[in-house]
Amino acid sequence: MAVITSPNLDDATLLLFEKNFERLAANKDTKLLNCPAIKHMDIKGISNVSRIEGNELVDVTSAGRNPEKQYLTIRNDNRKSVAKRFTGTYLVDSYDKAVKLITDPTSELFQNLTEAKNRMTDKCIIDAAVGSVTVGAPDSTGTTLTAAQDGVVTIAGTSKFDYSTVISPAITQFKNSYIDTNGVTLAIAAKEEQALRDDDKYMNALYSNQNTVDRGTISNASGFNVVTFAGNVQGGSTVDLPILPESTGNIRSNVLMAPKSIGFAVEIGRLDCDRSQKHVNSWEITIDLWIKTVRLQGSKVIILTSTI
Repeated sequence: MAVITSPNLDDATLLLFEKNFERLAANKDTKLLNCPAIKHMDIKGISNVSRIEGNELVDVTSAGRNPEKQYLTIRNDNRKSVAKRFTGTYLVDSYDKAVKLITDPTSELFQNLTEAKNRMTDKCIIDAAVGSVTVGAPDSTGTTLTAAQDGVVTIAGTSKFDYSTVISPAITQFKNSYIDTNGVTLAIAAKEEQALRDDDKYMNALYSNQNTVDRGTISNASGFNVVTFAGNVQGGSTVDLPILPESTGNIRSNVLMAPKSIGFAVEIGRLDCDRSQKHVNSWEITIDLWIKTVRLQGSKVIILTSTI
């Protein structure tokens, strides 16, 4: 009688899995990771980011031909990134389907990993944009600054979320902070996108040429590149893990991010496939990821609140 043996997860198979996941980790195809707001950094360089704020030159015209030197204050606020660790372990049998799952980049396993990695990446970016930041020398404890203390401005759109209430004031705020509005990313929930989509400033062809009604979406709001996420709605849809922060008072924080406002780095801490010590003819696939993010400049971020 012929004996059929199950395919084994040999070294070549495991190496292929490792290479596929490395490509997945390096993939920038998330809603936010490839936008202008992100400054990609190496994992060590982002740990402590030395930043010097801008200065103004001194007018010495009235001092004559030999003016004295005008010493400027160097305002250095070394920033420490926030490190978040994510892990997961799969338990699979050592048979043909399991081998295909970990070697085929189009398999359901890799598709699920891709979607999970994309969601956690965007969540880390948004958390860095609206959260606190630690400032201080690399060898010190540092001082924690809230978003408001760091210069992040909040514009209320809880009563109405439209051009005149949130978008136009945000444009003015950026301009008063010497922030170029070209390339700004607007991260909003689906309900807020609907509010802008229904605003005549973006629906009426007299104001906009986006054909919003025909396309069923709005991708640009007065120069802001719109990125839409799922969000909870009172009396409506429920989202388990919303990307945009939602408070207990039914307030959502939508976010505007100017170019290079968020530093980002990712590192694979562990990636291996070992024989299970507990289960028969089974393997354990373990993935361990580190993501580091930091808000680089508070004035480049604006929070637009809305009612869930």
